[in-house]
Amino acid sequence: MSTFGPFNFEVTSNASKPKIGQLTLTYTLNADGSITGASVYYQPPSGNDTSNFNVTFTGTTSPYSGNDDPDPIPNNWNVPGEGAYKHASFLFTPPTATSGGTLTGTATKDSIKKDDPSINWEADPTVMAPEGGGEHHHHKKHHAGE
Repeated sequence: MSTFGPFNFEVTSNASKPKIGQLTLTYTLNADGSITGASVYYQPPSGNDTSNFNVTFTGTTSPYSGNDDPDPIPNNWNVPGEGAYKHASFLFTPPTATSGGTLTGTATKDSIKKDDPSINWEADPTVMAPEGGGEHHHHKKHHAGE
């Protein structure tokens, strides 16, 4: 089990409130390069309303991307002066002998899409319209084998 932090937590999208608490990431870097058992601990400057939640990271090489798990974050992630956040994404580069590592991310009050299904598609003259179904289509003569 490794620990990254605690480090000052900055809201980079709000320059008027640069440091608001501290963030610590605990994780296990496995021999295959994957990260498991990751969790975030956030301590606001007041010391009240701390947040602790799990993060699932994907991939086997740095930088690792991850999301809060479960989603939404149980009891929210309360960031003073910013509000209560329900969804978070993370980008983590573990420290090495030559680099201190980085942990950045995004938090939203609305859903961050995870596991968004993808489709492969094609739209060109070789794609035929479906036969039948009561729809009106202009059909070309079909050659044998089509």
